[in-house]
Amino acid sequence: MLGYNAPGAGEVSSPKRDSELWFEDGTLELIVEDTAFRVYKGLLAHHSAVFKDMFTLPPLPAPNIGSAESRSVDGNLVQCAVVHLPDSAREWRYVLRVLIMGGARGLRERVSRPLDLKTEELLAYIRLGHKYQIEDLCQTSVKALERHINPLLLSSSLSPWDDHPPFFDATEAPVVVNLARVVGECSLLPYAMLLCSRSVYPKFTGVFSYSDGTREPLNKADEERCVQATHHLVLATISAVHSVILPPVGCTTQPLPGKVPCQQTMDGLTRTLLLAVTSPTRPLDPLMWDLLRHDSMQAAKSSLCLRCWDEVSGRVRQQRRVVWNTLPTIFGLEDISGA
Repeated sequence: MLGYNAPGAGEVSSPKRDSELWFEDGTLELIVEDTAFRVYKGLLAHHSAVFKDMFTLPPLPAPNIGSAESRSVDGNLVQCAVVHLPDSAREWRYVLRVLIMGGARGLRERVSRPLDLKTEELLAYIRLGHKYQIEDLCQTSVKALERHINPLLLSSSLSPWDDHPPFFDATEAPVVVNLARVVGECSLLPYAMLLCSRSVYPKFTGVFSYSDGTREPLNKADEERCVQATHHLVLATISAVHSVILPPVGCTTQPLPGKVPCQQTMDGLTRTLLLAVTSPTRPLDPLMWDLLRHDSMQAAKSSLCLRCWDEVSGRVRQQRRVVWNTLPTIFGLEDISGA
């Protein structure tokens, strides 16, 4: 719950002044955890509908301490209006930096280079942007995160369905799922939930650690969905691999001396690749990002003619789209627009 105190209405505790986001001519203190940020009321009111409404309401009554318009920060008396926020100081630091240093234009420039951003920074923009109705901050950041993790959107910057997974760390998936639920952005869920599945990533721990040491687990409901999806993910992967390697390649190219026919090479892939699907240490990803780089496929590539290799590569990309389109059903999600 937010608490807005006019100058002179303070708390007994003495928060620490933030070394970066403290402006002597500021008109508002944000007290978040044990940190005090001194910023500008007008700036927050301009960007946030919540703060704009808050500043039009009468101040909350609270006992005065010190002089009529003073409070203690770092043991010193300072004069300023105060808002106490039940959030993370780490996240407010990210948000205040972008609002104060660059505003909406600075945000768009910042998120236009997603590889330069920490995912937790984007998550802070989305979480606080949604909560405090900083619409440009939230919407721009959601789109940037979608580009981060949605292979359908990657096709605008890479060749369509290129064989490189989204630039996204699987360890961050739990907090993306949690936040997507809070802000109602279902488009973020399919790939993030796939990364939360131990049948796909055996080393998944279910907990993400932020840079300040805070730990956040995957919510229980979606953790259960990921467990229940295990069997369906394995079946989807087997079906996709079958669709890549079992249909005849229809090759009419005569093999070079010492080479076997392309179809014979494809027939030899069946056993090794199906074993890879259920490997306990490194199972094959249902989206098959590594399939064409698998040892067996690389060995087959040296025997296949160029036409047949291109055909197999096209099958992989086609089946990747098929599996992608089934992920909402596998995880019990609502239909994802544009999948």
